[in-house]
Amino acid sequence: MFAFFEQRVRATVVPKKSPPPELLAFYWHFISQTKGLYAALFATGLAVALIDTLIPVFIGRLVEVMEATARVAGCNFNAIRHGIAGADRQAARDPDR
Repeated sequence: MFAFFEQRVRATVVPKKSPPPELLAFYWHFISQTKGLYAALFATGLAVALIDTLIPVFIGRLVEVMEATARVAGCNFNAIRHGIAGADRQAARDPDR
C-alpha cells in the first residue's frame, strides 16, 4: 500500500552535502527533496479542513428542514435553492406547484 511513497523517499541515501545551519534553509533542504509529497499533503489537509467547515452548515440545513412546519415544502425549497437533482423529480410528479 505504501510502496508508492517508499519508492519516492530514499531515507538511507547519503546526502551530497550537509544541511545548512539556518532554520528555514534547513527545512527547505529536506522539503525540496520531496516537494510533490508535501504539496499532496497540503492539498489533502486543505480538502479535509474545507469539508470539516461544511459540517456545521449541513447540520444547520437539517435543522432548518426539521423546524419547518411543512417539512416536504422545506425540503423542496432547499432542494431548489441549492440545485439538488431531487427537485426536478418532485416538480414532474406535481405539476400544479
